[in-house]
Amino acid sequence: MKKSKSAAAQVMKHVKTPSGRALRKEITASTNSFSESNRSSNTYPSVVRPGSTPHTKSIEMHKMSIALVRQKLANESQSLVPNDITDSQIVEYLNCTSYDPDRCVVYLKTAFKTMMDLPQLFTGRDLTQPEAIQFWNVVYMAAFPKKSKEGYKFVYFGLKDPDPSHFNTVWNMKMYIMALEAIVRSSDLVPGFIFILDGKGMSLSHTPISQLRFLKKAIGFLQECTLVNMKKIHFVNASTMVERAYSLLKPLLNTNVTESLFFYSDALMLSKVEDPSVLPPELGGTLNGNIPMYTEHLREVMESNAQYFKEDEERRLIKFREARKPSNVNDVPTNRRPEST
Repeated sequence: MKKSKSAAAQVMKHVKTPSGRALRKEITASTNSFSESNRSSNTYPSVVRPGSTPHTKSIEMHKMSIALVRQKLANESQSLVPNDITDSQIVEYLNCTSYDPDRCVVYLKTAFKTMMDLPQLFTGRDLTQPEAIQFWNVVYMAAFPKKSKEGYKFVYFGLKDPDPSHFNTVWNMKMYIMALEAIVRSSDLVPGFIFILDGKGMSLSHTPISQLRFLKKAIGFLQECTLVNMKKIHFVNASTMVERAYSLLKPLLNTNVTESLFFYSDALMLSKVEDPSVLPPELGGTLNGNIPMYTEHLREVMESNAQYFKEDEERRLIKFREARKPSNVNDVPTNRRPEST
């Protein structure tokens, strides 16, 4: 694992955030300015139309594997995977497992078991809730339109408001996972993701000791069950405080993650290791647009997936309730006091 020298994080250039109609025009102009190859590969998450089916080409290409996954799941009596899981979801999980049906079934079973064990993250996923709205006031989260030379998608996460009292660990993690789902669902499938975590404004108070048990489960899901293959994690503006926070969380990370982590004391250093044309100016790149603009676009993409989040949760809850029902009358708990002898 590569580490930079511990140094105070340099302040990123201030970028004015356009608003309203001007923002939408910038997003459209930025999208239209991409090369034809980038547009044709649909690297930019698109706002989802109601009733549309994502990944139709991938579904057609892998319909035999999808059918095999369904057959194997039907033979799993203890599976928590909903019977009416969509073809779009199955092909997303196939993509995570190199299109190996056997691995996909194991991955699905593990993912849905973890979802049942983490109701804090996978129930009440309503984007109109105050906590969901507050997320966008506190953080920047964006998917950039161009891919790396390996074909990986870039996702950025950083603080907009550094006040730890405004940072809701549970809801921010819930929204983070929902955003990843929306990104995967709303663009072409890719072999992997590169994550850019910005340490500017972060402190130990953003990872309170009281939340470590929850974070262990949530990070476990992200490492083992999420819809994205993490290839690299670039941690920019990594101050001494950030490295102390990392030391606190390191025992929760598996070897694949720790070996994929790279630290930089300055955000602009990232353009030395990744192609500058795929990075926005705040990260030393030449990509059209800026992080606030791409954050606003991701928010619109998530909101266009609101119906999917609702239907997906309903499918899971029906299956989870069925799994909790006693299998026969002898399993029904009784409150009767045992007879005296």
